[in-house]
This record gives sequence, C-alpha cells and structure tokens, in this order.
Amino acid sequence: MKAISVQANTPSTLQINPSNRAPQRLGRAPGHRFPLRAALVSSLLITVFSLATPSTADARDSSARKIGRGAANLTLGVLALPGEIVQTTRERGPFVGATWGFIKGTGMFVAHEVVGLWEILTCPFETPPGFKPILTPEFPWGYFYEGQRSGRSNSKVSQRTHR
Repeated sequence: MKAISVQANTPSTLQINPSNRAPQRLGRAPGHRFPLRAALVSSLLITVFSLATPSTADARDSSARKIGRGAANLTLGVLALPGEIVQTTRERGPFVGATWGFIKGTGMFVAHEVVGLWEILTCPFETPPGFKPILTPEFPWGYFYEGQRSGRSNSKVSQRTHR
C-alpha cells in the first residue's frame, strides 16, 4: 500500500503528494543554482589573463609567458628528477648520472615547484627585469633536449640534425 502525504503550502490550499517527495519550488528548473561561483571564477580568470597579456610586440619574455612557465614548473616540476639524471649522465657518465644526478634532480624538483609558484604569483610584475626565466632550462621538459642546459652537444645524433 502506498502512503500519501498531505502538506499545507498556504493556509487555504493543500497539496497531495503521493510519492512522499518534498514539493519542488516553483519558478526554477530542478537542479538550477545561481551561478555566483562560476561568475566569480570567470571574472577572476579574465582579470588574471588580461593582466598577463603582452603589452609589447615581443612576446618572448612577457607576463603571459611567465605565468605559463610558472604553471609548467608547478605542475611538471617532477620532470626535473629524471631530467637531471639524463643531463648528468650525458655530461659525466652513467654512474655519476644515477647517483649525483638523482641528488641534483631531487633538489631541482623542489626548486621548480617553488619557482613555479613564485612566477604565478608575480606574473603581472616585471620581476626579474624583462620577465627573464629564473631557472635553466626555462621549462621542465627542456632537460630532455640534447645540449639544452650546457649549450653544447656531444652526440652524433645532434651533430647530424644540426648540419
């Protein structure tokens, strides 16, 4: 047997609700909420990106690049660990790369995270002067390009591609 609930909405009207569900409010679709949170987030993003747009023709070192570099360092900073191992292995050999590269990579992982947060927070301001990168390589995936950090390359593969 199905139970029927009776609810008084106003003193003069009664509504019979056979399904025992609470009555829905009139005038709004079910599940509809005022988009206050979306409006606040959207306005915040528009403000940040309007401050981050380059004001000069040269966008190489700009506020937009700085916030992108900061986001990349903050989210992908873990790439510094294998990156330092690869870089040290290229420069000094596999044993030193596996030991000293691991230690350097752990330190650079922390450095990428801290510098990434710093660059995101200071993206509207020109610090350091000219929006220059603080770390080398500029982005965490730069470790994996031959000769990226030292400016030189010793492998036969890179010599063939640069001819």
